[in-house]
Amino acid sequence: MVLDPAEYKWSSYPINALGVKSTLCCAHRVYLSLGKTETERMKAYRALFETEISQTLIGNIQYCSKKELVLANNKFKQQIENLTGIALKNERLGRPPKNEG
Repeated sequence: MVLDPAEYKWSSYPINALGVKSTLCCAHRVYLSLGKTETERMKAYRALFETEISQTLIGNIQYCSKKELVLANNKFKQQIENLTGIALKNERLGRPPKNEG
């Protein structure tokens, strides 16, 4: 999309990372926990964007988003299944195959 997150028109990056003022956004508690001062928070927020995301991970995110799947390791998926009682598996869509006998 863009090389610099500040270039993306709909991003809150300029607000959170650069201190651009806006009446459209308010600070989230997770953002506020990044530091005691605005300067500390902005520095910590910018650091989150210093590592490039691999094309493999981007592909996995896109695949899971399209299929409405959870992108996580098996241990985490099992914990969520146990807590919610909902299976987080990639099941085939459509009717089940007929049993031929």
